[in-house]
Amino acid sequence: MDDLAALQGQFLRAIQSPQSAIPEALLAALQGTSSRGAIDGLAVYQHSYRARLLSCLREQFPALCYCLGQPLFDDFAQLYLQQCPPRSHTLYDLGRRFPEFLHHHCPSSMRSREPWTDFMLDLARFEFTVFSLFDAAPETRFALATPESLDVDLSLHACVRLSASRFNVASYYHQVRRQGSARFPGPSYSFCVLVRTDFLTRTHFLTEAQYHFLHRVQSGQAVPDALKVVSKQLALSADDLQSCWRGSQGVRSDWIANGLFVDRRLALAGD
Repeated sequence: MDDLAALQGQFLRAIQSPQSAIPEALLAALQGTSSRGAIDGLAVYQHSYRARLLSCLREQFPALCYCLGQPLFDDFAQLYLQQCPPRSHTLYDLGRRFPEFLHHHCPSSMRSREPWTDFMLDLARFEFTVFSLFDAAPETRFALATPESLDVDLSLHACVRLSASRFNVASYYHQVRRQGSARFPGPSYSFCVLVRTDFLTRTHFLTEAQYHFLHRVQSGQAVPDALKVVSKQLALSADDLQSCWRGSQGVRSDWIANGLFVDRRLALAGD
């Protein structure tokens, strides 16, 4: 069993690093067929392994792939796979470190001078946020909030993610997904919240104040306390605050209807 584990490790490393020398023990263990030698057979695995990982990264970052163009995207992706090989049993985790990798491997001269490089980094972070939300564990302890829920009992749903970026990457992403193309939006701070309900992920754009309010709630602050902090920052009166939160144009009912909040007192049946 020790010999088998060693051979399996050598085989994995040979697939992940096709440029490396193949150990003699692995060469001796490999068997070819009448139509293909052992080395050629290994090359098939090496090629298909890397091609599959590249395909997965393109699927996880479709807008970034469009933004960079597939050849340049693949160059970054190949280097990423060499330096950050997969660690998980699932390919859902494949791109988790890709945005940070891009940040560290983007030339500093480009990062400080070219707006599109900042856009590229923000877009990569947004896309992985969207992708990771597909596989996020749903809320199981509490039921979705209703209009009758008390503010003090509200907390953000487990399948909610907040996004703040220096560009409107959310609109760019959705244009690429819908139309297959998009124009560079130019620098402009943008805030949004992503929520997955009924197996669908939706994007809701936010003001900066709304973003900071939801960020406080997501960090564990009670809704009434978060409202007070934001209203103080914006110098809102009590009437203005209630209008923004509960008024006819307020966000409370809309956010509850769209599944952003759960009610901590409404335990699901059987829980």
